[in-house]
Amino acid sequence: MIVKLFFVLLYFSLCNVQCLPIDQINQKINNIHINQETLEFMQKFGYLDQSGPKSLISTEAIMDALKLVQKFGGLKETGNLNNETLKLMKSKRCGVSDVDQSKSQMRKKRFSISSSGWNKRSLSYYISHITPKLKVEGVKEEVQRAFQKWGKYSYLRFSEISTNDADIIISFGNNNHGDQYPFDGPGNVLAHAFFPEMGLLGGDIHFDESEDWTLDVNNNENNGVNFYSVAIHEMGHSLGLGHSSEPDSIMNPYYKGPRLQEIGYDDMLGMHSLYVTRTLTNEVKTTMPPSKVPKNPHVHWSTFSDENCTDDDVVTPESITTPKPNSPTKDGISDCKGNFNALSCLRGQIFLFKDDLLWRLNEPGKVLPRYPVKMLKFFNTLSNNIENDIKIDAAYERPDSNIVMFSGTKYFVFNGNHLIENSPRLIIDYKFPRFVTKVDAAMVYGNPSLTYLFSGEYYWIYDDQTKSLLQKHRYIKEQFRGVKTPIDDILTWNGAIYFFNGNQYWDYDWVQNKTKSGYPKNASEFLFGSNCRDNFRYH
Repeated sequence: MIVKLFFVLLYFSLCNVQCLPIDQINQKINNIHINQETLEFMQKFGYLDQSGPKSLISTEAIMDALKLVQKFGGLKETGNLNNETLKLMKSKRCGVSDVDQSKSQMRKKRFSISSSGWNKRSLSYYISHITPKLKVEGVKEEVQRAFQKWGKYSYLRFSEISTNDADIIISFGNNNHGDQYPFDGPGNVLAHAFFPEMGLLGGDIHFDESEDWTLDVNNNENNGVNFYSVAIHEMGHSLGLGHSSEPDSIMNPYYKGPRLQEIGYDDMLGMHSLYVTRTLTNEVKTTMPPSKVPKNPHVHWSTFSDENCTDDDVVTPESITTPKPNSPTKDGISDCKGNFNALSCLRGQIFLFKDDLLWRLNEPGKVLPRYPVKMLKFFNTLSNNIENDIKIDAAYERPDSNIVMFSGTKYFVFNGNHLIENSPRLIIDYKFPRFVTKVDAAMVYGNPSLTYLFSGEYYWIYDDQTKSLLQKHRYIKEQFRGVKTPIDDILTWNGAIYFFNGNQYWDYDWVQNKTKSGYPKNASEFLFGSNCRDNFRYH
């Protein structure tokens, strides 16, 4: 009876930790008061569910919401309501929600699609009211220029008409302007738009007339709001795209001031998914002209996703580029002998490195078309910083969505577009003992996520959030029984952990602290399928 009473009390004590009244939440988050204005911001933009009593919002939900707010704002994801986060919430931005609470966040593409898009390829627009702060012809030119940018990658055609029966109606308005989403005066919300299928307002774009609008691209953020920079963003919503947490994306919700606005890679992929890969209503299926993409495009993903390497619906950058003729196949590499240099799950896909080649897989056994490619052809930003014979020893994706790649005594940090943090850097940053000259394998596992680093017969646990080594080196065979060392690669996939050595792999049971029965198995067949010989061709 005493034991039962103990567990009952323990249960309610845990509940009290997880579910506090609003007026006590500040005690759980660095003693900073979460006021009504902050809660309303997080609910307005989708970070917290608007249904249900506010008094039942849990501490965990508040902290998760704050981390997501910080992610969209490009801040360090602490989950604490610090001054930077408060400033962000008051900064200029779009009025469209950042997160759709009605949709599962467990499975996201690199870009965010919030609509099924238009079902026709020719769209009309009508500019019904222009603020007297701007010249009419200037506004019309900027609107046309912005639509042309989107049209390059969607194959949509836009034409201006002079009546209000247009597909997209563009206007300026103050406060309550007839759509149940009133503007808030100068600052904060600058404009909003409606996704294509949203009834009579579908596709429409509204700008807050109370803002200090300008057509001058040379003005900085403090000298007015540049119309074009806001318009090209809102058009993305009008065509069906949601917000992106990628700081440089046109679809990031926050206004960064006037700047050269180019359609980013995420935005291209979104347009490709909405308007290029599908046949629209009453459209005769024809061969589309090749999309125009920037020269030497960088690999680029939106950082907003809670992917756990289970996404099987991936749109790849090469799927929107002009097909290239195949080069002659490379002899002597088509024997599926394994011995891969590095293997990792990055942005929901499997990346496999061997010598100077790279494969990408949607899942084990499913290699993307036209792979492998030269590794430096894909990560072309590396070619300007390193020698051409580089080999990637290990790679992993940090909790902040940046990618770390190890090569010998150096490592590179890649944000999906550029090398950052003064890369390359020395692996001694990880506080390894001096005898460690390379990292053999890496994985991110657990909740909270911790990074496991393997070299020779040893492994370490590293916390990327605090940049600290949590334990000194331990023998791999003490924790990972049944695994053959030294480890070549590790892959975490759908909650499973696979260890690789040579052309063998083991499925590891974390609970039982040992490899599962029936292993090792053939690594090449697992990754490339039974016809792996045909997959070892490069382009």
